[in-house]
This record gives sequence, structure tokens and C-alpha cells, in this order.
Amino acid sequence: MIDRLKREAAAAWIGLTGAAARARRQLYGGRHGLRILAFHDTPPSHFDAFRRLVDWVREELEPVGPEASAAMNEGRSTARSRDQALFTFDDGFESNFAAAEYLAKCGIRGIFFVVPTFLDRTMDEYVAWNQANDVEAFRFRTDGSLRGLSHAQVKEMVAMGHLIAGHNFAHRDLGKLTQPADLAYEIDQAADAAAEFMGQPCEDFAIGFGQPRHATPEALAHLQQRCKRVYSIVRGLNVPGLTPRLLLRDNISLKHPFSFQKAALRGGVDFQWAPKINQLKQMGGVLPAAQQAVA
Repeated sequence: MIDRLKREAAAAWIGLTGAAARARRQLYGGRHGLRILAFHDTPPSHFDAFRRLVDWVREELEPVGPEASAAMNEGRSTARSRDQALFTFDDGFESNFAAAEYLAKCGIRGIFFVVPTFLDRTMDEYVAWNQANDVEAFRFRTDGSLRGLSHAQVKEMVAMGHLIAGHNFAHRDLGKLTQPADLAYEIDQAADAAAEFMGQPCEDFAIGFGQPRHATPEALAHLQQRCKRVYSIVRGLNVPGLTPRLLLRDNISLKHPFSFQKAALRGGVDFQWAPKINQLKQMGGVLPAAQQAVA
């Protein structure tokens, strides 16, 4: 309750001080860009909040599909008159299937970064499966009975138009891994699994945990060699020529007040993430500049 009240107060402060408009001027040169939303579990208990946020994004921003990040990363993006929004999901929770269905109903295609060894398994089974392969997987939820998506559900999601993409194979911290065998296990096997679902090479990969410290130079080099686009979980607006090539994503908690979610997606808390945005620039460079025509 205390955290919720603090976030509601923060949302009010953001509105009163004009923090979002100031961030757009000072961080992004007054320009618009691509806001990438990152969800994890989307359980029934919070699904009304998910639908409400999707509906707000449809009114306030311009929902786009995976091709938007591809265009931006390759220098094919066009300067825009309002922000775009791309929906992404990490880990492959069974609850994400309902989210995929709702987005498809709204005509929105998203990216689902799945942990392949979590699919068709409970959390306990996922940990045990990796242990049998002499790998200590990261238990990203304490509830051992929580399930991942089934392979059948993932195939349905592909049929809906969504993109299945790479996430750490056992969700280990790439910031602690340097050896080729470990990197092949976490990166190559995850990318191979996503490619099998899509019937095409995996070109998108979300780093587990998503902060600059969660990728060693060796891991980042391996990732960039294997996949065209690498995604963090560092909040911010992706703007051609200004922000990191390692794509920014806003971590969305459906437990947070709706007022705070809206304020954050307008850029009201981006200043707090500026140091990490700079770290990502140093790690991977800057996105290519946009074309001049305004869309």
C-alpha cells in the first residue's frame, strides 16, 4: 500500500512539474521515438489492468509490431509526430497466452522473448531439467507450480502474428558468463529454439535481467554476432541517432497504479535512467539516424 501511494504521488508530481515534456526536450531533442513495453507474468488477477493499459496505449500512442524495432535498428525509421509503442513479454509465462490473444484481437503484434526450457514445464520442472544438464537455472519465480507456455500455445501465438524471440536458455546472468560453452548454452540454444518456432533465423534477443551489468563483453559480442537486435530493460524512448543501439524497454508492473504507468510511458521518469542509458551507449553504440520525412 505504501509503495502504491508513493507511485500515485510521483505521478501527480510528474504532471505538476512537466517532467515528461522536459525529458523529451533534454534527453531526446524534442523528438518522438519508439517506446518498448516489457511485461513478464500477466496473471488473471491483473488482466483487467493489462487490458486497460493496452487500450490507453491505443489511444495515446501508435501501437506497432516487431518491424518497427527492425527499421529503427537498421536506419530505416522515419521521424514521427508521436511516439510508437511495441509490446514485448519476457520468460514465457503461461498467462502470456491470454495477453497474446487480446493483443491479436486489437490488431497488435508483439514480441515474446521465451525461456525455452520453461515451456511445457512448471517452475520446479524447469529448474530440475537444467540441473540434469549440470546447469543451475535461475528461478525467476518462487512459486514452483507456476507454468510456462505450452509448445502448442506458442505455435498458436505465431499464427496470430506475434514474434517468438530469444531469451536466456536457463535465465542465467550473462553478466557472469564468459566461457564459449556457457554462452552457447544460454544464447545459441535459445535463439535456435525461437528460430524453430518461427521457421526463420532469430534476429531479436532480450538479455535476461536487462541491465548493463548483465552482459559481459564476451556475452555481448556473442549476442551481437548471433542476433541483429539486442534488448535491455532500461527505461527510455528509442530515438534514432540519440539512444543506444541496445534497445531500451520500460519494465511494466501491472501492480503499479494506472496513473504512474501513464506518467512513466510519457517519459516522466526517464531522467532517472539517464546514467544507465549512457552505459548502454558505451557498450553498443548509438542507433543510426532517422530518415527526414515525418510520418
